[in-house]
Amino acid sequence: MGEQPVGVTGVDLTGVDLTGVDLADLDLFAEGFPHEVFTALRREAPVSRHPPTPQALIEHPEPMNRLRADASLLPAAVQGQKTTHTRSPLVRVSAVAGVVVVLALAGCGGDVASTAIPRASVSTSSPVFVPDPPPGDVAAAITELVAEQGDVAEPGCAVSAVAEGEVVYEGGYGTADLATGSPIDARTTFDIASVSKQFTAAATFLLAHADELALDDEIHTYLPELPDYGAAVTLDDLVHHTSGLGDYTELLGAEYDDTDVTTTAQALDALVATPGLAFEPGTQFEYSNSNYFLLGLVVERVDGRTLATFLHDEVFVPLGMDHTVVRDDADLDVADGAEGYAADGQGGFEPNTTNWEQVGDGAVWTSVRDLQRWAANLATFEVGGPALSQDLLAPGAVLDEDGLAYAGGLTLLPGGQVEHSGAWAGFVSEFVVDPGESTSVAVLCNRDDADPFGLAEQVLALL
Repeated sequence: MGEQPVGVTGVDLTGVDLTGVDLADLDLFAEGFPHEVFTALRREAPVSRHPPTPQALIEHPEPMNRLRADASLLPAAVQGQKTTHTRSPLVRVSAVAGVVVVLALAGCGGDVASTAIPRASVSTSSPVFVPDPPPGDVAAAITELVAEQGDVAEPGCAVSAVAEGEVVYEGGYGTADLATGSPIDARTTFDIASVSKQFTAAATFLLAHADELALDDEIHTYLPELPDYGAAVTLDDLVHHTSGLGDYTELLGAEYDDTDVTTTAQALDALVATPGLAFEPGTQFEYSNSNYFLLGLVVERVDGRTLATFLHDEVFVPLGMDHTVVRDDADLDVADGAEGYAADGQGGFEPNTTNWEQVGDGAVWTSVRDLQRWAANLATFEVGGPALSQDLLAPGAVLDEDGLAYAGGLTLLPGGQVEHSGAWAGFVSEFVVDPGESTSVAVLCNRDDADPFGLAEQVLALL
């Protein structure tokens, strides 16, 4: 692992204002990338159930190196051009996002000197054009917005919007399965990747409320086969990403592709064979899929049911989420399931639905309609009651790299919103809820070049 930030070597930054920017501080979410660069990196980056971070690209520089060496990996619209797209405030963007953009474009034919670098004191978000809806006709405005998103003959996105507890819009655009031509609608189910984590957190808290486990329990109590780390790693560390554990998706991703079959045992064996921690538990925040993968195993070992069965019995059925399952078997054919697709950069799409069987950190398949039933529960806590509300929405003790708190599989945003995104194989997703206002937006997509983050922001602006 090199100490030099990815892309700095050999890049001419003449004329670029770097005032107030620390090139060594690249811990931010990749939503700071221009959408097209982010999409290309997602296709090239090590597998992950969350959008790749620049920190991950520092540790695994091959994707960025490939993009710098071969600009053809970028969509034609970006090659040789600058871009002014910046990620929405819906998703966190640090002040150094623009530096990463410049470094990416500098090696891909971009105009470095004329690409704007956001300062820490200035918002990094571009204004988003949203049509002004006629009074009382928000649904029509969202319908128009969604209809403008893409070709109905290509993979697309399902969208649902709820305002003050009332469904304002549910529908979508595009094709769920190119082989059958089935359209995307509110019942289409998608792999929601890391948006799944909140359900694993809920299962953990429900068992804690039943006195079956405690959040300050050390993980070896339930997972004795893990190596001795020389420091106590608690279940709370797993919930709030303060464990210091490496990411099993990167460990397996070095050997397997998204569409290969990989098992829970393989993931656990990879972690057993990795004895070190990145830092003293409880002292730093570092997002790792291993945390929630292991929480899923703890739930199973404590309760005796699989995580899929536990969530079905205790969460999905009580809330009427009848189009929601945990896909823990590569042979499981999910009802109304979309096929995931990877854009090939030339206007085509390749099937890219994962066959990885790990759960806890991902693997929940659901529809936007069902996800809104869960959003309602985040306001009412019909399932779980006040105790689950208190735990699931409680901030962790260590803030993330953008100064925001991570709760139970949810990031706490300013203004009372909670949010999580997901990206895995051919699927990307965004889920935002304001529990206090009973307002929520879910955007689930079956193409890896979609922008659910930007679409969710535009829909929220209309509510």
